[in-house]
Amino acid sequence: MGNSIEIKFSTKSMVDDFGRVFFYKDKVYRAIYKNSINNCIELLESNLFQELTLKGLIPKTFISNFELTDFELVLEHEVLSEIQQHEWSFEMFKRAALTVLKINKICQKYGYELKDAHTFNVLFRGTEPVYVDLGSISKIENNNEWIAYKEFYCVFYLPLVFWTKKEVYIVRKLVESNFYKMQTAPFQDMLDSKLMSIICDDPFKYKLQFRRKIILKNCNYSKIVNKVTNILNQIISIIKRKETKVFKYEQNIYKITPENEIENVILNLNYQKRISEWDSYHVSNYSNNNIFSPSKRFLRIIEHIKNIEKDVDSVVDLAGNEGFFTKLIAENTNISKIRLVDYDSNAIDVAYNMYFNSKLNRVSVSVLNFIFTLDIENTINRYKSDLVIALAVTHHLILTQKYSLDVVLERLEMYTNKYVFVEFMPLGLWSINTRTGVKPPEWYTFDWFKLKFEKYFDLLNIETLEENRILFIGKKK
Repeated sequence: MGNSIEIKFSTKSMVDDFGRVFFYKDKVYRAIYKNSINNCIELLESNLFQELTLKGLIPKTFISNFELTDFELVLEHEVLSEIQQHEWSFEMFKRAALTVLKINKICQKYGYELKDAHTFNVLFRGTEPVYVDLGSISKIENNNEWIAYKEFYCVFYLPLVFWTKKEVYIVRKLVESNFYKMQTAPFQDMLDSKLMSIICDDPFKYKLQFRRKIILKNCNYSKIVNKVTNILNQIISIIKRKETKVFKYEQNIYKITPENEIENVILNLNYQKRISEWDSYHVSNYSNNNIFSPSKRFLRIIEHIKNIEKDVDSVVDLAGNEGFFTKLIAENTNISKIRLVDYDSNAIDVAYNMYFNSKLNRVSVSVLNFIFTLDIENTINRYKSDLVIALAVTHHLILTQKYSLDVVLERLEMYTNKYVFVEFMPLGLWSINTRTGVKPPEWYTFDWFKLKFEKYFDLLNIETLEENRILFIGKKK
C-alpha cells in the first residue's frame, strides 16, 4: 500500500469514466472505478488485449497489488516517454496517426472501437507510438461509423495536411491548441472554420457535372451557371415528363475525407520541408560512401561518458541536431534512457527515422527549444536526466540569440540530476570548416566561462577537443 501523500494523480486524467491515472515512486498506475471493474477484467482477458499487447500498440499492463482507498482494482502500466504533441515532428505525427488507425482497426475486428482519438493518448516507447488510454477501448456504439473519427480528423489529419503545404506556423498553432474548445466559450469547430478551404488542393466554389462527369469548375460566373443548370434540367424534365437532373451542380466541395480512405491518404502524405539554417549540419561526418564516420571529438566525449556510465541511468542530448552523437551513446553504452531534443523539426525527422529503422527503442526524440518552452516546469520534470549534454550550442545561445550565460547554465542545472557536459567555443561564431567567423566580444573569454560554470557545477574536468571546442565536465552542486 502506497503513501497517499506521495501519490500524484495525472492532471490529464479528468474525464475518464474508466479510472484515474496516478504516479507513485516512478511507476504508473490506473485506479479503476467500481462500476468499470467488470469491463476492465473482460478487456484484460480478451483476445483483443492480447493482440494489442503482443504488437506493442498499448503499454504492458497487469493487475497490481497496490491498495488505494476508494478503489478495488489498480493496474500498473509500463513507463513510457511523455512527449507532448507540440514536441512531435512530421514523421512522429504521421506514425502516431497511422498507429491510432491500426489500433482502431484491430479493435473493430473484436467488436470494439476507440472512443477517443486525441493526441494526448499517444506516448512513445522509444520511437514507437503507443496508445495508452485503455479506458477508451469500448464496445462499438454504431456499426456505420467510428465514433471518434471526426476528432481524429481534426487533431491528426488536418495538422499533417498543413505540414505537407509547408504551413508550419498553422501546424504549430494547431498542435499547441488541440483542446481549445475545452478552455474557452464560444468556440468554433475546426471543420466549420476556414481550415478546410485553406487546405483544399483545388479550391473552386462549385463543380458542374453531366451524367456524373465534371464538365466545368472554378468558373467566375457561378450564379449564371447555377441558373442555366436549373433551366436545362427543367426543360429535360418536361420533355421526359418526369423530374430529371442530367446536369448536377455542387457548391460545397469541402468534404471530410471518408473514413475508409483516410489511412491510404495519410500513408501518401509527404512533408516538403522548409529549409532551416541547420540542415545537413552533420554532413562533414559522412564518408564518401554516405556512411557516418564519427569525429575524434565525438569518440573522446563517449570515452568520458563511459567513465561515469555506472552512475547514469538517463541522458538528454540538448540541441543534438540530427542525433548522430546520441546514436553513438546508444551504441556504446548501456544507459537505459536516452533522449534527443532539438528545436529544428527537420533535424528531428532525420533522427526519428534513423532510430525507428535501427530499432533503437532506448532513444526518444522531441522538437524542443530547451531554453524557452510552453511550460518550463513541466518540461523540466519530463526531461530531467542524470546526464545533460550540450555540445556546440552555448555560443549560438549567447552570441546570436543573446541569452546570458547565467540563463543557459541555470537551464542546464535544472535539467540535470547529476552530471553536465558542456562545450565552450573560445573563437565564438567561427567555423572549423571555412575557418572564418565573427570575432567575439572582449568579455567572451575562457576565464569568464569557467568562472560562471563553477558557480553552478563542481568542475570535474576540462579538455580541449578541437581548435574551437573545449569540453567542460561538471557535477551538480
